[in-house]
Amino acid sequence: MAFVKVALFLSLLVVVAYASSEKRDEHNIDACEGDQTVNYHALSTTVEKKGRFLQIQKGTLSFPEFGSGKKPITCIMVTDLMDSGTGGYPDILNGGVSFYNVLLQFTSQRSKGYKFRVDIYTEP
Repeated sequence: MAFVKVALFLSLLVVVAYASSEKRDEHNIDACEGDQTVNYHALSTTVEKKGRFLQIQKGTLSFPEFGSGKKPITCIMVTDLMDSGTGGYPDILNGGVSFYNVLLQFTSQRSKGYKFRVDIYTEP
């Protein structure tokens, strides 16, 4: 009888954890001004974090890595590389287009990881 109660409790805990997790439709960022073919491709990188059972993974990326850049950012493109909507969510926490720096945050879905391609363009 105790085993049934424990199993029921754990099942309920999993259902509540998934129901309370944040759901959004936006897995990508495409914030650009004008024609990017004339701008400098300042950063192209992939950020990735593996999932952990019942946990939400978070990470950040700062551009430039320290301080502020010398030229304003003209485009930020963050592309979700996970399939079937299981990837995470990117957010701009600070700076962005027209600023000299940007701080991006990446958040996974519960028990999932994330993998994004990040491209940042600046004025030439």
